[in-house]
Amino acid sequence: MEIIESAIKVMHLKGYNATGVQELVDAAGIPKGSFYNYFKSKEDFAIDALKYFASRFQKAFEQNLKNKSISPMKRLEKLFNQLIGWFTNEFKLKSGCFAGNLCQEMGDVNKPIGEAVEDLFIGTSGLLKDCLLEAQQAGEIDRSIDAGKIAEAIWNSWEGALMRMKTNKSAKPLEDFKYMVFKILLK
Repeated sequence: MEIIESAIKVMHLKGYNATGVQELVDAAGIPKGSFYNYFKSKEDFAIDALKYFASRFQKAFEQNLKNKSISPMKRLEKLFNQLIGWFTNEFKLKSGCFAGNLCQEMGDVNKPIGEAVEDLFIGTSGLLKDCLLEAQQAGEIDRSIDAGKIAEAIWNSWEGALMRMKTNKSAKPLEDFKYMVFKILLK
């Protein structure tokens, strides 16, 4: 939906509480009254924006993690290289993860938003887990580790690295994340 695609950037940069409906409609180029034809509230917009964000990143995850033409570990590394590129080049190290930002700001005070974020995180961790299971079957990583727990740890670490990237405007936390995952954790 074009409205979400245009307006999500504002909420992504400013956060939920600092973004008003007027700013969302200005970014989308629609009259304020039209906003309520599409969304019941700013909360509904945020949930739909999370779903849009999830679908965009889900495609990137699936393209990388389900690409059987390369090994599972290469797929995983390619994915995180692509994500690091997005956050350093497209987002200029300043916006963090849209879902992670909403989780930090609203996850404990707004149940529907918190649940939408958790659904996104569960889906992402599931894709990581599937790739890690393939890596185990291929003998690329230790079969004795719990792929689900490692997938959760990787995703939680990634979100933390994005938070640190955002606060210090540096790609170093992302590079440190990559080093720890690929040189230590999954070695």
